Amino acid sequence: MATKPSFSSGLLKLEEQLTCSICLDIYTNPKSLPCLHSFCQHCLEGLPLDKKNETYYLSCPTCRHCTELPEEGAGAFPVAFHLQNIKEIHTFMKKAANPQQVTCDNCTTANATGYCQDCSKFLCQKCLDVHKIWAPIAHHKLTHLDEVTASVSSNSPLLAFAKQEATLTCSTHQKPLEIFCETCDTVICLHCTVRIHKEHEYDLVNDSYTKHCRELETCLEPVKKKWKNLKKSNLF
Repeated sequence: MATKPSFSSGLLKLEEQLTCSICLDIYTNPKSLPCLHSFCQHCLEGLPLDKKNETYYLSCPTCRHCTELPEEGAGAFPVAFHLQNIKEIHTFMKKAANPQQVTCDNCTTANATGYCQDCSKFLCQKCLDVHKIWAPIAHHKLTHLDEVTASVSSNSPLLAFAKQEATLTCSTHQKPLEIFCETCDTVICLHCTVRIHKEHEYDLVNDSYTKHCRELETCLEPVKKKWKNLKKSNLF
């Protein structure tokens, strides 16, 4: 079955979002840094570190924001669940694009003939038959493989977010949101600065972000010192 151009472009969009900027491959165990940029765990583990006062720091390859490395290592950074979800959707769509090559997710050898929406698994005919007669899962919603392929089209909800533009725009002027208004604590476009926010204090989003990160680091310093002292005293 030929893949529709819109479907292919949707897959490419997903792959762009799932590509780690360090290894240039699909994310493996993606982790999020405090600056909200994400990378593979093994890529973070390979970054050079700076040491200051017995504490190790790494610099985000995207924005250069300096982040303290947890004592447990890069694996202790939060899991980028949004990327994990996109990976699952990407895997599903790739299989739906080539139904003849899809194998059963249960027995792994037989060709899949259907899909269970409750289990989120592609199943062969034998496993589908078991689904229909085994009481605990007999109520699951089963779909024929052809229907699954047809449903993943250009107007599929799965592709909706993949088609969104990377640049967010102002709802009033339809211009890129590049300015942060300190007075209103919100992002605005350049046109907003000469009208609604004319007398306000504002700055470029990137510059404002850097400034607020520094202020936050300063505020957290006393807390970090107390935390380290508590750990040394074995209270935690």
